Formats: sequence, structure tokens, C-alpha cells
Amino acid sequence: MAKNSPGKPAERKIDRSVLLNGVTVWTERVPRAKNAAVSVWVRAGSRYEDLKEAGISHMLQRIALWGTEKRSAEEIGAGIEGLGGDVEYHTARDHAGWVAGSDDWKSALELISDLTLRPAITKEAIDAEREALLKELSADEENPDFNLDRMYLRSLWKGHGLCRAPRGRLLEIKGSLRLEDFKPKSLIRFQRESVHPRGLTVIAAGAVDHEEVVAEAEALFGEMEEPKKTVSTTTPTPFKVFAMRSRAGLEGVRMQVGVPTFGANDDRRYVAHLLNALVGAGEDSQLARLLASGELGANDVRSSLDLYEDVGSFSVRLFMDREHASSVLETVVGILRGLAREAVDDGELAKAKAYIHGEIDARLETHKTRVNDLLRQELYFGRPLDPAAEADRLDRTTAEQVRMLASEWVAPHTLSVAMLGDLKGVNVSPSILRW
Repeated sequence: MAKNSPGKPAERKIDRSVLLNGVTVWTERVPRAKNAAVSVWVRAGSRYEDLKEAGISHMLQRIALWGTEKRSAEEIGAGIEGLGGDVEYHTARDHAGWVAGSDDWKSALELISDLTLRPAITKEAIDAEREALLKELSADEENPDFNLDRMYLRSLWKGHGLCRAPRGRLLEIKGSLRLEDFKPKSLIRFQRESVHPRGLTVIAAGAVDHEEVVAEAEALFGEMEEPKKTVSTTTPTPFKVFAMRSRAGLEGVRMQVGVPTFGANDDRRYVAHLLNALVGAGEDSQLARLLASGELGANDVRSSLDLYEDVGSFSVRLFMDREHASSVLETVVGILRGLAREAVDDGELAKAKAYIHGEIDARLETHKTRVNDLLRQELYFGRPLDPAAEADRLDRTTAEQVRMLASEWVAPHTLSVAMLGDLKGVNVSPSILRW
């Protein structure tokens, strides 16, 4: 798909309606599209789960494929095959849902509505999926990147659901690894409290008509009633931790340095995206240039900005040889200091803006990426965003605004650092973070 010129975003035909019971319906009609992607989302995931419920949103989605009140597992399989096999579920930290792509969007929406509303919650399905999930999470425990991410998020939002992996957690009991012992009763209760009208969103993109999708959503979800109790969440309190875990035999050292941020709907969000692009996102970022020239001392680097409704995280992740760990951390902190003290030149800022425009364009590459973008708008803004206004806001962002945000975020009292690897002989002190 051809990229749009910076400042000239593609026009989009987006509509949003709310059914009488509170279910939200979004559509985007894409010119010349021949098929569509449809989805059903609920506000669930790890941030809505208590510690003893960790992974329950994900478990509900897995067992839905074993059968619903209307369909057997065989009928579900046949239905998915009839749609070309393009049906998948996603469990994230602040949402969970089903997405299907098909020429027959009505059949696709009916199927995933059934999987969302009426999973047959049986002990047989729970036990089978628990065994499969145990193998998956055990494999994750051997993944250094998974462990580093967990260490970093625990240092940032200690004890909150946002620091937990959406698929759940492993428990070590008497020397053996186990999962939460979910009972059908617990799953039924969480299903009832998380799948409710005001927390449910239907999204379709492609060859769709808004009024037709609204009518279909009314037929499928219009009779839902709000339960007496629904799942809820809190805003995490940020912590600052210097977490180091030595693991002998692990190749190299992995490091993540970051700060807590504001949420996705803050007016300065594009300033934050530009800061991320300048630091380590994309080939023209400062860290990427140092990596390419061999001056960084690391083997891999990338920065990321993860924004949720009320909070977020900006972090830099690096992989390096053990002997370079201290110098690499000093270099990263030095770059952050520099951005906080002095505004970048116009050429560097222009490259960062071009990178962000490319990221925005990427949201329109497929019907499913459009669905994901509409979900982001619903979760974090509750309204359709004007592409032209958003592009203008990005283009008007100044280097001084980026410097001011960097000076606000990048401070000794907010930086969190996690390090994982064979740390024998690694001399890294928290004093590196002081200036």
C-alpha cells in the first residue's frame, strides 16, 4: 500500500453508534474492499484480574473453542473452516477479543459472538487447556526476553495487573510448577462480570455498511443486560527499582531502562511518540545510529512506548556482551540526559515525524489493522479521531516540546532498570542514574 505524504492522511469513513443497552458499534467502510474483518472485544485481561485470577481472561477464550451452548467443538471447527480459517482470539493486558476475516461478515460475526457470549465452561475443557498452557508458560520461563519484560514491568507497576502477562502466571508448589486452579464456578462468574454491554465493543472494517452492522449487533447483543457487578481496575502507582538477576550460562546481558508515562489520551501523546522515535525506534534514531556505527557496544537495541488508558511506559531494551553492560547503560542515560537538556535540530525532528507518519499509515494496511486502530480509539478516547487533526498535531509538535517532556520523564527518581544475564563481574551501580 502506498504511503501517504506527511500531513496528508487518508480520508476514512468511520462511524460509531451505541445500542440502547450500552454495546458500542464501530465500522469503517473501505472503498473498493471486497471482504471485511469483524471483531468483538470486552474490557478484560490482566489489569482486570485479581492475583489469584491471573490468566482467567485468556483461559475463557481458550476453552470457548471446546464448545459453546449452541455449538460443539466440531461445529466450531467447521464454522472456522467455512470462514477460511481466519478466526483468532487475542488476550491483552486491558482487552480481550475475537477477530475474523471473511467474505461473509455476518456469519463471521455470529460465530465470534457465540464464542464471546456462550462458552461452555466445563471441567474437561479447563483441565485440558490448563495442561497445554502449563507447557507454554514453562517454555516462556526459558525465554530471557519474557523474563526481562516481567522484571521490568514488576519494577514499574509492582503488584498491579498491568505488570502480569495476559496468559497467567506459574506457581511453584512443593518443587513443581502449576497454574491457578480455576474452577468452573470462578470462570462462570468472571465471564458474567467481564462480558457485559457497557464493556463490549463490536468493530467491522472493509466492505460493510454501518447501519447493517448495527442491526446485526442489535440482533446478537441487544438482549444483553448489565450485571449487578462488573470487573473493575485501578491506576497503578509507579515504583523505581534497580532489578538485577544473574543467570549463569545465559548468553550476554539483557537490559531494560524506562520510565512511567501518562496515558494514551494525554494531549502530549505525539510529543511522546516523537521522543520514542528519536531515542530508539526506527533506523534514524540516536541509539540505532550508534548501534550501526559500532559505538554503542550493544548487539541489539530498540525503544518502545506502550500507552494504556491512564498510564504508560517508555523504555529502551538492549542486548550486549557482559563486559559492555556498564558502559551501555551510561550511554543510554547520556542520550536521555542530552534530550532533556538540549532540543534536537530540525532535520532530526523531521525524520522522527516521518517515522511516526509511517507508523500511522501502517494501521491502514489491512482490514484487521484498521479494526485494531478503531479498538484503540474506543478504549482510549471513546470517540473517532479526526485523521487530519491528528496529523496536524504531530506536524506542529516542536523540538522544545520534546525536550520539555524528556526533562519531565527522564529523571533519577523515575528511571527503572532491569538487567538479566550472567552478571558475574558486572559492576553497575544505581549511581549511574544520578545527575
